[in-house]
Amino acid sequence: NLANLYSTIHQYELSRNLHIFCKEIREGLFHKDNIVYGKDYLRSLNDKGVFHLDNKEFNQALEELTNSLGLSEKLSKEFEEKYYKKDKRITLYLTPYTEIISKTSDSLGLVYRGIGQYTKAKDFFNKAVQMGFTLDIIGPEFILNKSGINPKNLPPPK
Repeated sequence: NLANLYSTIHQYELSRNLHIFCKEIREGLFHKDNIVYGKDYLRSLNDKGVFHLDNKEFNQALEELTNSLGLSEKLSKEFEEKYYKKDKRITLYLTPYTEIISKTSDSLGLVYRGIGQYTKAKDFFNKAVQMGFTLDIIGPEFILNKSGINPKNLPPPK
């Protein structure tokens, strides 16, 4: 079941993004809502028949995936202090297939949905920089180019 889940994710070119997403969760950088959201997104794909798993199989596979990546739904206050309030860093994910919510403790956020909304990403980027945030932006080159965001031009980490 886990192999099935992984292979389908890979077919959707989500493997790298999911890995990064899960790593951030594992390190306690995401709010609980985002973790639940990520699982709900996978569940919605299964409901559409993407993974070809029944509910019992899917829940088992999701549990295995969760355990294998050491995910926790408990938000680490230490990491929130370290990454959000002190360094004012945001990780923004731009992908053609997923909906990712990036939030910070300062309530600056973006819902980036799919492949058409490059302007929103650029507006978000500009607003964040004006507010003194440092952004880590991850995504395929063609999306970064169309959004007008060049990671090489980002301000260096403080």
